Amino acid sequence: MVAEQLTRGQTVQQGGAELLLRPEAAGFSAKNWHWPLHEPLFAVAAASDHLLVGGNISTELLRALARQGEAAPPDDLKAVALAAPLADVAREALDEDLIEGHCGVLPKERLPGMRWVQRARDAAMWLALQQVGQGKDKPAVLLAGNGHVRTDIGAPLWLPADVRGRSEAIGVLEVGDDTQAFDRRVYTAPQPRPDPCERMRRPAPPLNPELRR
Repeated sequence: MVAEQLTRGQTVQQGGAELLLRPEAAGFSAKNWHWPLHEPLFAVAAASDHLLVGGNISTELLRALARQGEAAPPDDLKAVALAAPLADVAREALDEDLIEGHCGVLPKERLPGMRWVQRARDAAMWLALQQVGQGKDKPAVLLAGNGHVRTDIGAPLWLPADVRGRSEAIGVLEVGDDTQAFDRRVYTAPQPRPDPCERMRRPAPPLNPELRR
């Protein structure tokens, strides 16, 4: 079982009690992932007999990719990403997601780097899936956000045809979300939450007159 919320190379032993009791000690950033929001998900993972491994890239690599784009990923992730290039329509869909996810204020010149952030994360999750699936008679499971399990731009792009026919990409969507890029969609009621873009829409405060001199 691969978790987006853990960095590639991190492993939580079967039973997973350490993740529930001391998430930071298990490599889970409680601040970044708003623990205990994910606690029910990992309670199920801990109760299973699957080994839980990380599938995400490090924060340092993420920042380097955002700045440097194609020059930043390590050889293994770069090779995997380039082996499954995005079709034009898929690249446009990814760009739209990135722009929307950044509240419409992401400069166009930043798109290539942010695109590599997404592709490298998907490639890392795919490599982790391969690791947990080798020689096992259990299904390999990826626990990740909808963007990473989409069939048009996410980790399923790397599945061989024979495996793809036996796999299922499940999107968990709020009622009203008509995203189609999943094999199956599970709907939940819309959840009230603060507008994450509100701060970006606020006008900048006036400059202190003392600083203008």
